[in-house]
Amino acid sequence: MKKILLVLLALAVIGGGLWAWSVYRQPKITAKEFAGTIQSVEGNTLLVKGAYLSLEHPELSRPDQQQDVRIMVTADTRLIYTAYYRPTPEEIAKNPGPYIVRDLKHEQKDGALADLVPGREIQVFAEANIYQEKQFTAQRIEYLDITSQ
Repeated sequence: MKKILLVLLALAVIGGGLWAWSVYRQPKITAKEFAGTIQSVEGNTLLVKGAYLSLEHPELSRPDQQQDVRIMVTADTRLIYTAYYRPTPEEIAKNPGPYIVRDLKHEQKDGALADLVPGREIQVFAEANIYQEKQFTAQRIEYLDITSQ
């Protein structure tokens, strides 16, 4: 009976050691950005369905990696709104396109919490690593519209 217990104990120790080693060996993922669509707003908290963004791990932004995350907006959170302007009919006549959004005329200004409504797509930035966090405070939130001049 003692031999069986010793064998089981040895297997448990070896199994635990292998598990700890495999966890330790996994690469550490750092993501300080999250992009997604606002699902609901509860006071200063946004429920956003989206994905973590990391240059080193682009696979995090795949659709099958989307998660629901609660994002707190505080007085220190900077909201940035960018309005991109569609080309006028005159501009289209001169240059029929195609047009790249980032090359369109645009202006950036302070955003407002009232603009953060369900359905709006946002990009959220944090100071610390937020990967796999289900709730965090936003340092900065950026959002945009494409509109006529």
